[in-house]
Amino acid sequence: MRSQKCGMMKNKLQLHMELYSEKAVRNTMEAFGNIAGIVCQKKTPYYELTFEKCWADEQRTMREFGNFALAETIRDKGEIYD
Repeated sequence: MRSQKCGMMKNKLQLHMELYSEKAVRNTMEAFGNIAGIVCQKKTPYYELTFEKCWADEQRTMREFGNFALAETIRDKGEIYD
């Protein structure tokens, strides 16, 4: 199933710790706090995020979360914004 290859299960999203910074994941959780209930657990080598009570489609919310967290990670590194 394609969604599992992308690190998504029914209501869980896994983000690899080598690609996403913890600060970016936390900032994204704060940004998405009004549209979903999100819990993060560290399960090395992943951040495992559980999504509940999403305002929009759960799968779409998780995909957008991953995109936002990646942009935050890049922004934190400052490489393309300097």
